[in-house]
Parts: sequence; structure tokens; C-alpha cells
Amino acid sequence: MSCRHRFALLLATLVLVLALPARAQPAAACGAELQQPRPAIAHTLAALAQHEHAQMGGALIDAGGGLIRSGFAEAERGRLPGAALPAWQRVWRYWHAVPDFYDQHMAWMDALAPTALQRVTLVDQPWSAAFISWLMREAGLRRQQFAFSASHHDYVRAAIDAAQAERDGSGTAYGWRACDLAQTPPRLGDLLCFARGQDASLDRFDALRAAVAQGPVSMHCELVVSQRARQIQTMGGNVLDTVVLRELDLQQDGSGLLWPAYLQATQRQQQRALVEQPPPGQAQSLWPRTHLSEQPWSMLLQLRAAAWRPPHR
Repeated sequence: MSCRHRFALLLATLVLVLALPARAQPAAACGAELQQPRPAIAHTLAALAQHEHAQMGGALIDAGGGLIRSGFAEAERGRLPGAALPAWQRVWRYWHAVPDFYDQHMAWMDALAPTALQRVTLVDQPWSAAFISWLMREAGLRRQQFAFSASHHDYVRAAIDAAQAERDGSGTAYGWRACDLAQTPPRLGDLLCFARGQDASLDRFDALRAAVAQGPVSMHCELVVSQRARQIQTMGGNVLDTVVLRELDLQQDGSGLLWPAYLQATQRQQQRALVEQPPPGQAQSLWPRTHLSEQPWSMLLQLRAAAWRPPHR
């Protein structure tokens, strides 16, 4: 091969490499955590969530984003055979995990309000953050480890503060740190989060982190309850009015990252690229629609192994 041909081949290879999307690296603490074994609390939380999911009827969203099994809705009287509580009373229990909200808005109903009013209240009040807080309390966590709240925003902000404390070297007892979901593989015990409603345009980590630092943001988070080589499962409350198990595929390159088709930020970037220069014959095959699981996922609350180690003596 002549020098001219070698140069041409080298130049073509360089152009191809530069054209490939770069894989950003996770932040130092987020990346270092991937080498740590999961603490026992991750398994405890997963077991609690899976039990509650079964008691609520076992709703399932598969990896393609379709609802393939429904469960009991939040205000239903339905229950599993032999279960102690109907669905609506199970959901009512979740609010006890956030006493600041419960005492102000709901406690009086336990003594004075008819059952029908209690059930209607469950329909009118989003309870997904209360469900996560209930799991944390049932697992025995203290307020220093998790910010129990009726709003996801509060415990997400606490995880952002914990990540900052780590960077500053000031230390923190909080159990989770905020990481970029697009760059960090989710694992058992982590929480996957996205902004919703009027804040759904905050579909990237940096934008959502900045917004949370400024004030309340409407959000939704789900706990990772199962982790396999190519798939994770998350558990969320108040999804389709029940507790739902969601299957999410991981990338097949061994990175452990979430399949990018689930990320609305990636979907929007893809759509812009297709409008500008659609690949011949590939425009419909690159990013299949994922239906119920295509959300503005952007933030990972990563379980910090260091928060669960016994203190040195």
C-alpha cells in the first residue's frame, strides 16, 4: 500500500471516529460507586417493594412500554385472597410515612371522614413520593439518610446536596447521591427520576439539577428492584393509579447504561438529526417507540455504599 493510500485510510478512519457519538464518563463518585458491592439495604428495599407490588395486584409494564398486566387501583376495595387490607387502605398507609403532610391534610379523616371521602382523597392527591418514602421508613431509615417527603423534589435535592458535599470533602450521612442517568449505569437500590407535567422539558441532568436547586420541580422517581445483565426492573407508585413494576432494557455493549430510546432527550435529538439528514432506509428503525416508558428520564439517585458501612471503632 502506498503512502498516499495509507494516509487516505488513516484520514477516513479518523473522520469516522470523530463522527461517532462520544460516551461521556460519569462523575468521579458516581463512577467509583460502580466498583462497590450493593449494601444490604438495597436488597431490603427491593424485597419490600416487591411484596407491596404483589399485594397491589402485580401491574407490569414490559420493556416495550406496554401495560401487559394491571393491578388494583388506588381507591379500589379489591384485595388479594387472604390479604389483610384492600388496595385503598394500603395506599392510605403510604401517607403515614410523610407525617408533615399527613398531619396537616389527612389525619383528621381517619377519625371523622367517611370511607368514601378517604378514597376520593387518594384519587385527588398524587402519592408516588409517599410510596417511596414509605418504603424507606419500612426499611428503617432515619431522616439523616433519606428526606421523607410528599414531594420527590425534596429527597432529590438532598441527593444533589450529598453529591456536592462529597465533592467538597465535607462528608454526608445521606444515603444517595445525584448522578447523570445518561452516563451512569443504574443498579439495585438506585432511584430513576424524571421531571413531569409543566417541568417535563427538563429532560437532561444538568438542567434538572439546576432547576431543583432553584425551587420545587414536579417529578417522579422509581426504585430499581432487580438488576440483570441486559435489563433492570423498577418499582413506582401512582403509575396508572397503582404500584407498577417496569422492565427497562440496558444497552447491549456491556456498559450497563439504560437503553437510550427510553430517554426523551435522546429521542428529541434523534428526531432533529433525522429531519436534517435521515439515514436511507433507517429512519424508522433506529429508535423504536417505547410507549409508557419513554419519559424525560435524566437523573439517577445512586445508593452510596459508604453511607451503610458500620462506623470505625
